[in-house]
Amino acid sequence: VASNPKPVQPSIPIVVGGHSTAAAKRAGRLGDGFFPGEGNIPELVDIVRQTAADHGRDPESIEITVGANQDLMGADPVAGAEELTAQGVDRAIVPSFLFLNDTRNSLGQFGEHVVAKVSG
Repeated sequence: VASNPKPVQPSIPIVVGGHSTAAAKRAGRLGDGFFPGEGNIPELVDIVRQTAADHGRDPESIEITVGANQDLMGADPVAGAEELTAQGVDRAIVPSFLFLNDTRNSLGQFGEHVVAKVSG
């Protein structure tokens, strides 16, 4: 694979996906990030962090990513984002297809009402 321009860091981050205990442990041992597809997020985050510590790694250096879920896309998305943060999530991926009916306005509103309030 060729990539241009070249990344500024010496290697690309490796994000481990999965929602099992084995995947969480793998992320803690080897990954730069963890992306559970489902499951008990706080429990999986704890496993990642503990496994990283057990292997002499900085547990907080492993970024936790989740896909948009009912908390983030529900009636109170700011509270949902805050709940994800409390669970140890660093990044939430919001698929743009959720905003297809009126992309410019609905995605803009999401940015103003949710992203701006929760992204420090």
